[in-house]
Amino acid sequence: MTKQLIITADDFGIDQATNEVIEELALGGKITATSLVMPAYAVKDAADRIKELPHISVGLHVTLTSDLTPIKWECQAPIDEEKPLVDKQGYFHNKYATAVEQSDSDAVLSEIAAQYYAGEQLGFNFDHLDSHDGILYGTDDKSFLSVALHFCQSHQLSFRFPRKKTSLSTALKKDHKKWLTFAEVKGIQLPDRIITHPNTRHFSSYPELKAYYMNELMQLSPGVTELCLHPSKESSDFVHNDDWQMRIWEYQLLCDDDFLRLLEEEDISLVSWKTVSQ
Repeated sequence: MTKQLIITADDFGIDQATNEVIEELALGGKITATSLVMPAYAVKDAADRIKELPHISVGLHVTLTSDLTPIKWECQAPIDEEKPLVDKQGYFHNKYATAVEQSDSDAVLSEIAAQYYAGEQLGFNFDHLDSHDGILYGTDDKSFLSVALHFCQSHQLSFRFPRKKTSLSTALKKDHKKWLTFAEVKGIQLPDRIITHPNTRHFSSYPELKAYYMNELMQLSPGVTELCLHPSKESSDFVHNDDWQMRIWEYQLLCDDDFLRLLEEEDISLVSWKTVSQ
């Protein structure tokens, strides 16, 4: 079995600067997939750019939180007055826990469908599903994975949930076998593992971030791994958010000759959800 790597740039559509970065990386062969934040204001700009990137897998980055400032995001589906996904101002809640608490499966399914079909109307041909802030994974008390997996089955979408549970939260590790079996019964394609920025770790410099990802790739096992990054640049409208420097460094990483050379040295094949074999 070969080492296959899907390199996904999340948050396509959030602003023009991020769209420019993702387009550049896609044209340069440095990413193989992206995922769209449908409620964001620059999705039409993203739709124009994706027309020139037919080789790139596009996923729906299901968004149920509005955690970035200064721009807030709204529902695509009609608001459920009983279980609203939005705050009193009509925007998604900015706190993960609040968003989960204030949601139920019916409202989440309605919003996933609304975002999906709105994206299709703009010309996006989605082949996988994941979620902004990992919101579909939920909390210890509530998860939306059953909703997400049902939707993936009915729309023939791959889903971001690893077969290996090392990169999951404690709650998801506990229920990992249940959800893995659920996905397998439904015939949903999953990555074997996921590499992304760990929530428990803060990188204080680019060399530190680079060393982390390089080490992860040097330890890569055969199978399908998804590397999930959020590349952007300093001209982004969201540059003043706390984690934005990480996004700038992730962009730098994807352009780093050492990173590209390592992929060759480790005999890692870049694939997309369109070309992956399991």
